[in-house]
Amino acid sequence: MAYASSDFASSDALLKEILTEKYLALIGQIEEFNDVRRTNNLIGVPLNTTTATMLPQRLLYP
Repeated sequence: MAYASSDFASSDALLKEILTEKYLALIGQIEEFNDVRRTNNLIGVPLNTTTATMLPQRLLYP
């Protein structure tokens, strides 16, 4: 189903929908980690609050 501009109340709602669909399509990829970090977790990815209180700023390479 195609979206129309009238489907969203604001540009923030459109951005959130785009990021949510992208997150679901690319889950576990570095691109999604960067999107979540850059938007300050706009889509609300749950954090493991027992060990972390914020998103990591970068990933460690083995």
